[in-house]
Amino acid sequence: MKSFCDQTYRCCYMVLAVLLVTGCTALSVPPEPEEIPPPVVEAPTPEEMLPPEEAPPIGDSARGPVVTPEETLLRQQLEEHVRFQKLLEDLARYSNLSAEESQRIQAELSGRISATAQGADNGSRIRLAYLQSLLPSGLGDQRALLMLETVIKNEKASASFQHLANILRTQIQEKRQTLQKLEALRDIDRLQLEERIPDNRIPPPIPTPTAPPKRP
Repeated sequence: MKSFCDQTYRCCYMVLAVLLVTGCTALSVPPEPEEIPPPVVEAPTPEEMLPPEEAPPIGDSARGPVVTPEETLLRQQLEEHVRFQKLLEDLARYSNLSAEESQRIQAELSGRISATAQGADNGSRIRLAYLQSLLPSGLGDQRALLMLETVIKNEKASASFQHLANILRTQIQEKRQTLQKLEALRDIDRLQLEERIPDNRIPPPIPTPTAPPKRP
């Protein structure tokens, strides 16, 4: 009986020892950390990818929309086209002017050219040169050529105005050559006439015949 009790106590002691060892081991091992899911990153929208707009400086809102250099160049080309078409219409109209109207317009153009900066009013110079070229006997050709030369050599003048001035200059030069040829033909005709009548002498008058005397 005593031996049975000893065995029982021994078994209980061993069980308690195992439980103690297991409990201490469980307390000494830290618990495994819980897995934290990675954060979900959403893709940016196209609007969010654009750079932030810069705030306009103070005062720009009152100036109106911003004009690009391309728009400025296009506007200048359109304005130049309108001025060139108006110039062609005026030149066509000048051919039918009276002498008084031509003098009045020439006075207005001369005043306009004098009031503007040098080379600034190329259209007025071409108009005045054309009116000068219409004067009879080429009296205004030399002045017209000088004004057209100013437009051709002006670096600020547009290509269309320079081309038109060059055409008018060529026409005036050809007209002057034609007038010079006509004057040379007049000189030749004058010399031939002088050869026919030397020293411009008038031939002697023809004597008037007298009647014969009557017989008694």
